[in-house]
Amino acid sequence: MKLNRYLIMNNISVVMVVKGYSEYVFKTLESVRSLASEILIGDIGIDEELLAKLKKIENIKIVTVTKKVPYVELIREELHAQAKGDYILVLDPDEIVPPSLTTLLESSVGKYDYVKVPRKNIIFGKWIEHSRWWPDYQVRFFKKGSVVWPKVLHAQPKVDGSELLIEPSEENAIVHHNYKDLDEYLSKAPRYAK
Repeated sequence: MKLNRYLIMNNISVVMVVKGYSEYVFKTLESVRSLASEILIGDIGIDEELLAKLKKIENIKIVTVTKKVPYVELIREELHAQAKGDYILVLDPDEIVPPSLTTLLESSVGKYDYVKVPRKNIIFGKWIEHSRWWPDYQVRFFKKGSVVWPKVLHAQPKVDGSELLIEPSEENAIVHHNYKDLDEYLSKAPRYAK
């Protein structure tokens, strides 16, 4: 599988942390194929079969993390420091970037220091359009050095510089396949509660 078939003019690094086997990871990678000049994947216990497949993809750098990582915020800054791009797009392996959002992110390069992106949460197969689940703004695209993540679970990052707030529309939102079913929800709840 080739992620970049053409010369990429963007200097954008995609940074993702993966554990186990994510059923959406290849859709996630394909969604940023035209945007990324490199993809850094933090391996915190990737399934061996998935790891073998990921190693075959062009432009992917696997960073093996040997210490125990109960949540990604503990290693985000370390991975961002290894990114070569001037801009960084942070994704989870269950998030997909639609084409119209890709265009908006590309056009923001050099104009803004960070971008707040709406996120469309899919829970139990349904888009949750109400409460805190929408537009669920996330700082996910930024100029290197403009954003710092505290080492706290689900914390919002500290930002510096000019902001682009993307209009909360479905076509410009990251699609987040949050909880597939009740079993997945209940398996994550104790970890988050700690």
